[in-house]
Amino acid sequence: MTAFPPPKVVLVVEDEPLVRRTLVRLLDALGHTGRSVPDAEQALSVLLARDCDVDLVLSDVEMPGMSGLALREILAEHRPRLPVLIMSGRVRGDSAQIDLEKPFNTQQLTDALSAALAATQPTAAQHLSQS
Repeated sequence: MTAFPPPKVVLVVEDEPLVRRTLVRLLDALGHTGRSVPDAEQALSVLLARDCDVDLVLSDVEMPGMSGLALREILAEHRPRLPVLIMSGRVRGDSAQIDLEKPFNTQQLTDALSAALAATQPTAAQHLSQS
């Protein structure tokens, strides 16, 4: 069981309004700041803005227009240190690209957030090499 990560700003990218609202409420209840957009195109507008303060993206894989996987690829190029978690209720084919399978519980979400945030933190050795 993973400890709750420190409070972060999480952008939920989900086309289903009920799921989107539920995830934002859950993130807020966990002490984070949940924000949301209904599609990947709007997510890019937020995430590529100069004043963006989002720490992590939680995106559905299948949405009208651009997919969550395409969003993650674009962000890997433009915001490489921004973690992007992909969730899906219909895992098909290569499930290795899916980080959370819907439905998931609070602990599974917390574990995924913690792992994604830890993976983007520089190690002590990296801090020393930058000094």
